Amino acid sequence: MITSRLLNFKARREGFVLIPYRDGTGYSIGCGHFLGPKHPGPRTLTIQESIKLLNADVAERMPRIEAAIKVPLADNKMHALLDLYYQGGNDGLDAVAAIINKRDPDDKKSCLTSDREAAREFLEWDTSADGTHMEGLLKRRGLNVAMYTADEYGSDLDKIPWWDRVDEETGKARMKDVKWYVVQPGDFTPTPQLQKRKR
Repeated sequence: MITSRLLNFKARREGFVLIPYRDGTGYSIGCGHFLGPKHPGPRTLTIQESIKLLNADVAERMPRIEAAIKVPLADNKMHALLDLYYQGGNDGLDAVAAIINKRDPDDKKSCLTSDREAAREFLEWDTSADGTHMEGLLKRRGLNVAMYTADEYGSDLDKIPWWDRVDEETGKARMKDVKWYVVQPGDFTPTPQLQKRKR
């Protein structure tokens, strides 16, 4: 099931860019909401609109995670897989899911062995599209491992980075322009559609 902790985690790790920004092969807005290969023209979101888009994007991706996993799995483990898929696509998800699906869910030793192997596999998915290992991606995968193995989402979820401008040359947000949004009660409450999704 999708929880406010997962949505809050994603917002904290990705941040919100309130205008279109360069993102891989195209342009995104908000918390990595893909707009397409061409710049969409002027557009501005609010923080609350960005949160709604994040809710919708998670709802769209969750069925892919549910389809990939053939054995019972705790929410935190599903959330780690969702974050891997959300950021890196099918290949990493399929590699980790293949390990998980080999477990015998009724055998504690089998599950522990599977979890250890899955944690190691998460760390393999720290490369850019051209195969370059990246420090930032390795850190993100480490956070996924903590979520997967220890149900740990981080103690820094009370503030969300956000930007209302991007670098004119690169089209990307810069750390020197970051602002911080203080999370308010109810900000990351999943929509009813998300709350109904369960394994």
